[in-house]
Amino acid sequence: MVDAVLTSPTSSPLLQLLEDYSKQTLKHYNRTLVHRGVCVSRCGQAAADGDWREAAQLCVNQSVLQYGLEARVISADWCSSPSSDLPSSSGRFLAVVCIALLVLAVLATALHILGECCTTVEGNKYLLAFSLKRNWAILMYDRSKPRTDDRMKNLTSMEGIRFIGIQCVIFSHVLWIYVYSYIDNPQFVEKMYDHLGWKLVLNSPLWLQAFFSLSGFLTAYSVLVCSETSPFTFAKCLLSIANRWIRLTPVAVFALWFTMSWFPLLGSGPQWAWLVAREAHDCTQRWWYHVLYAHNHIPLGKMCMGHTWYLAVDMQLHVALALALPLVLRWRRMAALAFAAIALASILAPAAVAYLSQLTPIITAQPPE
Repeated sequence: MVDAVLTSPTSSPLLQLLEDYSKQTLKHYNRTLVHRGVCVSRCGQAAADGDWREAAQLCVNQSVLQYGLEARVISADWCSSPSSDLPSSSGRFLAVVCIALLVLAVLATALHILGECCTTVEGNKYLLAFSLKRNWAILMYDRSKPRTDDRMKNLTSMEGIRFIGIQCVIFSHVLWIYVYSYIDNPQFVEKMYDHLGWKLVLNSPLWLQAFFSLSGFLTAYSVLVCSETSPFTFAKCLLSIANRWIRLTPVAVFALWFTMSWFPLLGSGPQWAWLVAREAHDCTQRWWYHVLYAHNHIPLGKMCMGHTWYLAVDMQLHVALALALPLVLRWRRMAALAFAAIALASILAPAAVAYLSQLTPIITAQPPE
């Protein structure tokens, strides 16, 4: 995989056209760069030190000579091949964890079924938490029949909104692989930025504000309902934060662990090392950011599992809300003023950052290049 920059020994109207076109960086690729997959042994021999860059240079030059241009190689990466390498110690330990979870699920499900058939069989509540039958019942539970307060059934429509919203999130993330990898038709991606439907997808991070609003509303609403019978103290505030961390972290860490240990072994090819192996390497170096839910502050280009930025932001907002709720419940007359001030600050802060740093306030997360 060769990256090269186009040059011309003489004045070239074509190269000037490509440079002018590439100046629109928000919507256009840098067309003065070319990316080629080349079989270097067809173009030349390796140098005495085993370096194939000169042969790669000849390969790329041959592909652009017909346009009166030359190409200067700036980087070259080798295509990865399927290997028979065994998983690392981390990967083997993950396999042990998966087998243990499978055994627990089988035992818990069998015990659950026996417990319903035989009254003499009693199940341990911690073991039954792994029962497939019980978890299926929880997943399919009718949300219009709340287990606690009847007022919670008024929120059932939000379950549908969140479900539809998460389908849109999955849909948009599936498409990003065609943007992040090399493509044969870059003009198709460039035209996406002028299409209304694609503009909505490309600005999907803005749509996720709806998830944050729903999450905050549901947390506040449930706390207000429960505080009628049991006061929401600072200790319960800390328990709420711990409960959310415990609820989210095992699944998030499992996905992170899989990305670091097994994902690189599942494929190969010219772009595999660039997309997948690099992701695993970045996760290995910065996994603790994910455990602390601070990975949304990692600089672009260094973040792994970038789609999980939402979890970090959601956790941070939950901590802020949990700390604010005891104060709001104590001084309710100040609640409207306090939340209005927070909302106003959250609107003015990004506006100020965009203005002072001269940022483009929209479509900044996914430029083509």
